[in-house]
Amino acid sequence: MKIKHIINDYLSCIGISLVLLNTSVGIWANYYSGGQGGMSNILIILGILFTFEWKNLIRIKFPLWNHYFTIMLIFQILAIFYFKCSSYPDVRNLYFHVTAIVFCFALATRSDLNEKLLVKSLFGISFITTLLGLMAFSSGIMNSDFIEAQDEAGIRDSQIEVLEPFTVGKSGLMLFCSALLLMKDKWKVSKIFALVAIPLSLLLIALCTKRNPLVQCILASLIFLHNQYSIKSIFNFKNILRVFVVVFVCIALIKATGFGEDALQEIFNNLMAGLSDMFTGRSTDLTGSAQARAIQRQIGMNLISQMSFSELIFGAGYMWRWLDVPLIQIICDMGLVGFAFFFYLVLFKPVMAMWKCKHSSFVVLTGLLFSVHLSQCMSSGHPYAFAFYLGPIFLFWALAYERRKSRMNKRHLI
Repeated sequence: MKIKHIINDYLSCIGISLVLLNTSVGIWANYYSGGQGGMSNILIILGILFTFEWKNLIRIKFPLWNHYFTIMLIFQILAIFYFKCSSYPDVRNLYFHVTAIVFCFALATRSDLNEKLLVKSLFGISFITTLLGLMAFSSGIMNSDFIEAQDEAGIRDSQIEVLEPFTVGKSGLMLFCSALLLMKDKWKVSKIFALVAIPLSLLLIALCTKRNPLVQCILASLIFLHNQYSIKSIFNFKNILRVFVVVFVCIALIKATGFGEDALQEIFNNLMAGLSDMFTGRSTDLTGSAQARAIQRQIGMNLISQMSFSELIFGAGYMWRWLDVPLIQIICDMGLVGFAFFFYLVLFKPVMAMWKCKHSSFVVLTGLLFSVHLSQCMSSGHPYAFAFYLGPIFLFWALAYERRKSRMNKRHLI
């Protein structure tokens, strides 16, 4: 029985890690399978199967189902209804909604999870994919095409293989987040691995020269510091020494890569220019993407201002316009009704949880991954991608798990 329990612990943690990492693992599965697409979906399905506590599923027991899951379920079913009523042809969006629903049920069957093992599992998998990304750059698979390309479209066109810089760089963000939590592990070897991993993650992000992951790392650091430390404890000698070591190793690694120093300078220049362009609408960054986002936001606001009252409440239809600004697109597509669901599930509730629940590794972990939503909901994608929901779903499970554990502890004290 003990062996079965250990296997179940490992499989469940690996499964949840695969779901949370999703495309950053799948892109390598696609690459090493000869450019075959769909491997990311297969890994996510496998991850969800590992997540289920099958004994409870067979008995139709969902011990950690909660009202947040119910709200998520209602929203996903509503989105599916909008999808069915539309003429939008891409069935992948339907897969996104179904995956979010099934992940809710999978987690609801699981009444327990090994917190430390989950962090180590997420760290281990993202460490491997980060090393694969760095190897791709060092071997010339990615860097020559990427450095010469002038914009994101050019990168995609020039890339011979299935590797895409933004998705490859996402591994660095995931490694950075899990390494922050691993720093709190009592085992010194874990802390050493985390100290090694942080510079590697930042190096990969710098080589991919994408702004979003760098902004997300900064947000993740702030969330982590808020949840785990007091101001006094942040500036102790050990933490200052760790920061010094990480910065020194980062500089050494970047200089060792040859073009890494240029890439780092480029990403910082592009970040500053991009922040300016988002608010001014000018085009001063290299890719022009920030200016494009500003234009898209303005187009979205113009569309909203011209909507009828019923359209403002219920929207004009699923994927009516792809604005590449999810927070505005959800209003155009599903009206204020859809916006209320999206804002509550993706932004408001996660922010409140991060602010109040500071002691749960599960909640803090989700908070770090949540940094993706804070920047991306106004910068890229559409509001139906499951990347916006898988993290919050795990967060809602973590909140229910913490409440259940607290009630059990009180009973033991009585």
